[in-house]
Amino acid sequence: MVPKNSMFNQAMACGLLFGCLSLGSAQAQMNHGTHGQLKIGGLNSNHMQAGEPTDWLLRFFDSHTHQQITDFDIMHGKLMHMIVVKDDLSELAHIHPKLSDTGDFSIRVNTQNEDPDNQDLPNTVLSAGRYFVFTEALPKDAEMMIMNHFELSAEGMDSQPKPLEIDLDMDQGEDFGAKYFKEDGSPGVEGDRYRVEFSVELFEWCNYYLPKFYFKILENREGDYLPAENLNEWLTMGGHAVLVGLDGEKLEDRTFYHLHSFSPIDEPALFTFPYDNHQEGLPDGEYKIWGQFKQAEQILSFSFGLRFKNPPSSVSIFRKTAC
Repeated sequence: MVPKNSMFNQAMACGLLFGCLSLGSAQAQMNHGTHGQLKIGGLNSNHMQAGEPTDWLLRFFDSHTHQQITDFDIMHGKLMHMIVVKDDLSELAHIHPKLSDTGDFSIRVNTQNEDPDNQDLPNTVLSAGRYFVFTEALPKDAEMMIMNHFELSAEGMDSQPKPLEIDLDMDQGEDFGAKYFKEDGSPGVEGDRYRVEFSVELFEWCNYYLPKFYFKILENREGDYLPAENLNEWLTMGGHAVLVGLDGEKLEDRTFYHLHSFSPIDEPALFTFPYDNHQEGLPDGEYKIWGQFKQAEQILSFSFGLRFKNPPSSVSIFRKTAC
């Protein structure tokens, strides 16, 4: 029996609604009738050296015919989106492997390549510890994207897990938080280049609530924080966001979503990321969310720690039948 909050159930619920990602178990997981294989350094291994340039190769197979899937369509500007997250949520990389003529995806992590959308690539696996690798691809003529995940161990100098810093605590009634970031998007202090305002809004849906996440990007111009300019579409959307849960020791128990926002329409530099699972609400717990945006030619990642809390269900919400 699949657990109620498992990634498998989330994946089945999401489909292609704004490209949500929610993924299954370890090295070769059935997911929408497919399973994946990840080779590290040419070996069937889930170990690598932290910080070292390392070749990754990925293959995907039809679980019914056991034939390799070799033909893919572009989705959000790429043939594959790969999200690499350290298990304590201290590191994230959003990268894009290249498809070969034989149907294999490959990428060399911890190095640079010619793709300007791979700005995270040099920082894929920087420190020792456990990492989760989430993949999203769309086989040609398929109705749904295939979503697989893998777990790997990076070896190196011992590093202690970093505690998640909570920037917005809904358990305390908060729905708004703000942080400052430096020129390169790294954490900063007041007076640095960016002030980013993050907020959460809840909407009733069926017998639960749907959250929306908002990022407003302000830029320091002569001492005043004003809406950022020169924000460009990135990978066919105004912005991308990755939401990962801290709760759950096993990878299959972790909540994971890849969300998307259109470019700002009503208010400059304000991006809206709807939670798109219309089968169940987001569970209470601790999460980290990264908003990723393109300004001029630079990809910026702004992260917030979130303690998410659903309000008590009202009587009216349970009377709704149209879901």
